[in-house]
Amino acid sequence: NNGGLSGLSGMRGTTSFSEALVDRLIYVEHNKLEQSDLLKLCNDTIDQCVARWASDLQQNISTTHVNAIKGLTPKMVEVMANINAAVLASREGDYATTDGVALDKRLSTRALLRWCRELLRVDSRSSRNRLRKTFIESYAHRIQANTPVFDATVHLCKSVFGDDMWVED
Repeated sequence: NNGGLSGLSGMRGTTSFSEALVDRLIYVEHNKLEQSDLLKLCNDTIDQCVARWASDLQQNISTTHVNAIKGLTPKMVEVMANINAAVLASREGDYATTDGVALDKRLSTRALLRWCRELLRVDSRSSRNRLRKTFIESYAHRIQANTPVFDATVHLCKSVFGDDMWVED
């Protein structure tokens, strides 16, 4: 989407929308989801996955495991907020929170919910570093090749979860 202006999308051959078409459209701005809304989305996603896996796969996930993951969701939402704030700051030339590294990939709501689902699949007894592993699988796999950016996002995660919860290999 080039916003109706030609040449701004970075793609060759883009043209602006006609005035007649633009006149028929309305611009919609969405409000940012509040932390409570994101927590509800995470918890609902977890509950839906547990129910679906129980009915479709006859795979029962222990209540202790589910509650442990639900206990992590506030910190996961905080990680999301920190990464997205760092991306916005990077766009304005402020790299203070990322030690001079520019971040450009937001952690989307979809990636956050994927993180919740991936955590459900990994038992804490089988993987010491499940937070890191599932974070990479749900979001950071896209930036893993860019070591400074990857390290900056991992640093943001560690700052929220702490060294005790965020275990490296």
